[in-house]
Amino acid sequence: MPEIVNPLLSDILPSKEDILRFQGVKNIDDVSDVLIDNLELSLELLKEKSKPIAIIEECSKSDFTDIYLGEGQNATDSPLPHIIKKAEKLHLFAVTIGAKITEEINKHFDQNEFPTGSFIDSGASLTADNIVGILESRVDKQTTTLAYSPGYCGWHVSGQKKLFQFLKPDKIGIILNDSCLMTPLKSVSGVLVSGPSAIHIFDNNYSFCEDCTTYSCKIRMKSITKA
Repeated sequence: MPEIVNPLLSDILPSKEDILRFQGVKNIDDVSDVLIDNLELSLELLKEKSKPIAIIEECSKSDFTDIYLGEGQNATDSPLPHIIKKAEKLHLFAVTIGAKITEEINKHFDQNEFPTGSFIDSGASLTADNIVGILESRVDKQTTTLAYSPGYCGWHVSGQKKLFQFLKPDKIGIILNDSCLMTPLKSVSGVLVSGPSAIHIFDNNYSFCEDCTTYSCKIRMKSITKA
């Protein structure tokens, strides 16, 4: 049975420092007072306009294998199938912070208020990711749980189609278009993989790693080894 989760805004809203770090600013003291004012306004709007919600459902390995295969466009080798084999539990998930925040971002960009629009955009991405973090921490407290999403680590974005067929995130207002992009835009979907922390450690030397712009897997693996 799917479970609907309504995270508290206080648990998921990023700080000013989080947003600046996301944009590559290491020291808040380097930011002008005008930009700080824009940033504070952005956080107020983020709090006002965000409507966080998530859906989660446990999934068997056999069902996930079918979901992962999707339309047969995955990389020939990727870490996720190897991780799944050693996993103890799998949960499909989808999260969103709603459509109003996207409207707010677009409004500020349309009015040439680029700093505010950019701060809201970054803050919204972080907020959605923080909901995923909430789910990671709650599904199985006895193991290490990490999220993996279509479009990353060799799992082709077309995998969204079968994931949506199984999970049905339209129950919380998330729909998928023909290009496998989600609406509302600030949404995340994928699989939560629970198991020993060691299963999430892998060498990032796959062919698709050359095209990666974030290498977020390194940050995730570093957080596990520090824990």
